[in-house]
Amino acid sequence: MRHFPPPPNRVIPKLYELGLGPLIGRFVLLLTTTGRKSGLPRTTPLQYEKIDGAYYVGSVRGVQADWFRNLVANPRVEVRVKAQRWCGWAEAVTAPDRIMGEGEKGNRELNACALARVIRASKDDQETKRLQDEFFAKGRQH
Repeated sequence: MRHFPPPPNRVIPKLYELGLGPLIGRFVLLLTTTGRKSGLPRTTPLQYEKIDGAYYVGSVRGVQADWFRNLVANPRVEVRVKAQRWCGWAEAVTAPDRIMGEGEKGNRELNACALARVIRASKDDQETKRLQDEFFAKGRQH
């Protein structure tokens, strides 16, 4: 079976816009952070794992990845995965062994990654609803 390289990062958000989120979203989510310097929304396609209701994303660039540095500065994020779009909170995972399987704990590549956990904000929380509306409004302005 022939394997094709994944599409470039700039193509994936366009595929979501074309309605292909349910297909692309099986492998890649769109994480929108707020730029730590510019204050503008920054969207990054990332592979993910969903574990116990939380989404885990990682960067082989480590803590130098812009999206990672942005979420450390401001943990409010927007996520598009499959056909869903929601706001949530992200946090750096400082103990990657808490999500790795026993066979992966010695993997030097995984230990060098920057990992983040993204949690969906509660729909019942009025403050979360206000922040979500504000976040989506900012994204439409830019």
